[in-house]
Amino acid sequence: MCVCDDDGAFVMSFSLLCPVYVGEVLGLFYALEWLSDMLMDNVDFVVDSKTTNDVFHSNRSDVSEFGHIIS
Repeated sequence: MCVCDDDGAFVMSFSLLCPVYVGEVLGLFYALEWLSDMLMDNVDFVVDSKTTNDVFHSNRSDVSEFGHIIS
């Protein structure tokens, strides 16, 4: 995860190791948790996984591990 300011300049980064099939959704989860702990707000997130984006914005329930992380 990489945090940039309004001008796109690098501010800080964070990394983790995880299984590929849940990597991006775990990354999003940890980024939300990490930025919340640092009391950052007004943050835009960019994901490159269509699956993560679609499930995140869906109202359907997903009982898989992936869906559990999203919820």
